[in-house]
Amino acid sequence: MEILKTIKIPIAEEITNRKLNIINRISSRVTYGVMLYLEKVIEEDITKLSDANKYQREIRGKTGLPSAFIQCARDRALWMYKSYKKLHREWGERVKKLEEKLAKNPNNKKLQRKLYRLKERAKYTKSE
Repeated sequence: MEILKTIKIPIAEEITNRKLNIINRISSRVTYGVMLYLEKVIEEDITKLSDANKYQREIRGKTGLPSAFIQCARDRALWMYKSYKKLHREWGERVKKLEEKLAKNPNNKKLQRKLYRLKERAKYTKSE
């Protein structure tokens, strides 16, 4: 899944290309920091800030960002992982309910189709 976000920054007409390049470099380094944190969070199954802080120096060294931006990247990565886990849990509950309904009425084609589509959706949302 690819997520695209647009940030609108008010810019005066006299802004130089140098300033625009600085903004682009900072935003790409923050994005890179989020990606690095997300890799660590998924690998270690981290959901607490204190556990994620262990990697702050390592990521600061790779990205060259100040600590405020590193904390922002950490918070965003944790939020992304927690929301993924929550959605996956809700998906699992929906699958379980459909399987229970299907056990009571095994010939229901509509329920079979719903269950099939839910399970197929999981194949495309895995981060592997």
